[in-house]
Amino acid sequence: MQALGRWMLSLATVGLLGALLTAVVPEKGRKTVRFAFGVWMIALTLQPIRSLSGFSAESMLVSYENALAERLRAAEQTADSGAAAMIVASAQAWCEESLRIDGVNAEVRLKYDMARDQFVGAEIVYQNEPGDAQRVAVATMIAAQTGVPETDQIHR
Repeated sequence: MQALGRWMLSLATVGLLGALLTAVVPEKGRKTVRFAFGVWMIALTLQPIRSLSGFSAESMLVSYENALAERLRAAEQTADSGAAAMIVASAQAWCEESLRIDGVNAEVRLKYDMARDQFVGAEIVYQNEPGDAQRVAVATMIAAQTGVPETDQIHR
């Protein structure tokens, strides 16, 4: 109901303003003023028809904003998971290289928690069964370099 009142008020205001300007403007410019205010009145008169079509620039902009925000969140998650994968791969390669230098052939698989931004587990798969002293040395090295305590490491 308020929309109807605003529409009628805008029609009356433009009509009154047009009549006042037409009376004040010299004879040469009256046709131009009448034409401009006539076009404005037609646009205002047709405004309710446009709103009946369901078109709303505001709702369209809100939907675009929501879609853009969702795409940004997805891109951020993709970037975060890619960065986490790079961190894990780099740390695993470094640990495996360090073990090879120490004479231990093993594959290191690290588990990374993105929420806590830290390594939370490690699995070390040996190609040749190491001795107890060597296993303790490997567990200590993995704990020192990744922060994964020996209790969260699996040695196979």
